[in-house]
This record gives sequence, structure tokens and C-alpha cells, in this order.
Amino acid sequence: MVWPPELEVDGEDVPLADHAAVVTFRPSFDVETVADNARMERELEEVAHFKQQYEVYKAIQDVIHKHGIWVFRPSDAAAELDKALSKSVPDGIADIRQDMERIINRLKRMEEQAGSGGEETT
Repeated sequence: MVWPPELEVDGEDVPLADHAAVVTFRPSFDVETVADNARMERELEEVAHFKQQYEVYKAIQDVIHKHGIWVFRPSDAAAELDKALSKSVPDGIADIRQDMERIINRLKRMEEQAGSGGEETT
């Protein structure tokens, strides 16, 4: 950029300091500055796009963690999510069902022992 800036009056460049009238201000930008500006604008758009993708990823991770799915490697995230969504019964309910089946089996054994005259065990 040329300093001091120049004005164009009747086709001639006149230094701003030599002319009191405000005419057309013609800044001079070099090609390198324009190219740098365009490159930085592209990079800024890429960063903004990445930020949007990250916010979506973070929201999905929060939902996954809320439902007890913990992924330690990003490459396993889709497989773990698929596995969790494919279950017909959630883990907690499956565990309760197994505990109840054990209790029923124990009660049956206790009834059998009581019917056969044996001692009850707990």
C-alpha cells in the first residue's frame, strides 16, 4: 500500500496531503494481500465447518454416555452404538431377570428339600 494515500483528480494521482478536497480514495492493494485474504477466509470457513461437526459429535457422545454406552476408541463408536440399539432388552433388565431366575431356582430347591424332609438351606 502506498503511503500517504492518493486521490485521483481529473485522471491524475494527487497525494492526499496536497489536496484539500475529498474526491475518490483509491487504496492500492497488492495481489499477495488479496490472495492471503482469500486463503484466510477459506480457512475460516473450514474451521467453522469443523466446529459445527464437532458440536454434533459432542451432542451424540453426550446422549451415548447418558445411556451407559462408553466408547474408548472413536473407531468402536458405531459398533458399540449398533450393539446397544440392537438389544431387545436393556442390560439392567437382563441382569434383573437373571437374578430373579436364580431366586426362583433356589426357592424350588428349598421346596424340594423341605418336601423330602431335608433341612432348609439359605
